[in-house]
Amino acid sequence: AHVADTLRIREEIVAVGAEARRLDGAAAIDAELAERLRRGGAAAGRRHAASAARVWLGALAVLLAGAPGMLADAAGLPCLLVAVALVPGTANALDSVERLANSLPAGLEATRRIRELAGRRSAVEEPTQEQTGARAVPAASAPPEASDVPAASDVPAAPAAPDPPALELRGVRFAYPDAPVDALAGIDLSVGRGELVGLVGATGSGKSTVARLTQRHFDPREGAVLVHGADARALGSARVHELVAVADQAPFVLDADLATNLRLGDPDADDDALRAALRVADLDLPLDASVGRRGERLSGGQRQRLALARTLLRARAAPGGLANAVLVLDEATSHQDPPTQARITARLRELGATLVVVAHRLDPLRDADRIHVLEDGCIVESGRYDELAAAGGAFAALLAAQEEPGQVARNPGA
Repeated sequence: AHVADTLRIREEIVAVGAEARRLDGAAAIDAELAERLRRGGAAAGRRHAASAARVWLGALAVLLAGAPGMLADAAGLPCLLVAVALVPGTANALDSVERLANSLPAGLEATRRIRELAGRRSAVEEPTQEQTGARAVPAASAPPEASDVPAASDVPAAPAAPDPPALELRGVRFAYPDAPVDALAGIDLSVGRGELVGLVGATGSGKSTVARLTQRHFDPREGAVLVHGADARALGSARVHELVAVADQAPFVLDADLATNLRLGDPDADDDALRAALRVADLDLPLDASVGRRGERLSGGQRQRLALARTLLRARAAPGGLANAVLVLDEATSHQDPPTQARITARLRELGATLVVVAHRLDPLRDADRIHVLEDGCIVESGRYDELAAAGGAFAALLAAQEEPGQVARNPGA
């Protein structure tokens, strides 16, 4: 189950930076399985040896019992019967040993394939340790100390450079492997620290592809994704996963208790931190509650709120804390009612979180600092909710479509 779950949710595992822990767990299971096979093989060998010994002892007993007759008639019938009796027992013992030997290569081959999958080359190129070490993500600017403020007679100092955007896409073009057209065709957008920026558009417009590129599941064909002013390719995937936390519409849930699922976001979080994250996500459940296989004991809305709490823990564990992290919510509250959505968003904003919200429903974005409307991999409109609604363009068309009973989706998969 551990390996199956890990392969099923591999992108999500990478997104929360838990790949090393899951692979360590798989290695431990692999070692335990190998030890069990060894012990089981030894036990089976002993059983087969005992069975063969019984056959041989029985044959010997028959032989000894027939010895007087054999002495009287050396080529007599008893000798033939003993020989015939020995053949099936010996054959059965050898057959059992052969079956055991044949089962071992299959298990070893399965283990080899799992290790091969674990070691498969990533879709993105990682920088060297020297390159990543030279790239420091800047922390939020702090106000100057009193001693640093110049006197009136001093020459005025040059103004401090503003913080770079928390997240920025510059001229990003991207196409999925073997796709005939670009999923993103020249995207430019930026998200400042503490901002709430919405991405909206029809299905297939490219908004979820933007979310995947922010996590470096892929690299753009052209342009760059920057996190706090540093190119994601130079930072490396591990660093990007520390700084950009993602929650999506269909979150993964392990067959474990609530606390275990939450600690995928931050393995060092104590119970108080877990409860605080649950309060922000509006999920009132005990930490020892069992969620069941694939979260079957939770509703769709509860699974999403669990994922939100886990994403928040991940963001708080980022270097520099929540102030340095970016939370990407890809339809992450689609199963929540409007009041619950509003409460969660308000709590995240009170914490100063930087939010990128990919949304189908538009109403939760009323208070967004900026909304980008995507069509065919391009941004066709940008602005605040009321401005876009009044402009009568693509955003207004999406609003009108949500009031109609049927909505036409575009290309799936983006």
